[in-house]
Amino acid sequence: MNLDRVRVEYITHTKGKITRYGFRFRKNRQFSEIYTTSEESYNELKRHLEFRCVQLNFQEKYQIEKMIGKGSFGRVSPIFMP
Repeated sequence: MNLDRVRVEYITHTKGKITRYGFRFRKNRQFSEIYTTSEESYNELKRHLEFRCVQLNFQEKYQIEKMIGKGSFGRVSPIFMP
């Protein structure tokens, strides 16, 4: 799967005693989902995807400080994890 400009959303579903961990990949109004029941496999794949996909939870995970620059295609700001 080509992950250029793909957004990823992390999903967990619990039904009874079974928890499913999943990923929803979105691009151009289309999406695909994959699931696993292994939390270990989920966390390992999640670590790899965080570096290759657009994160939908970016603002929940990181705190953005003041903007230090901007250009035609974006802004530059230092960030940190609270």
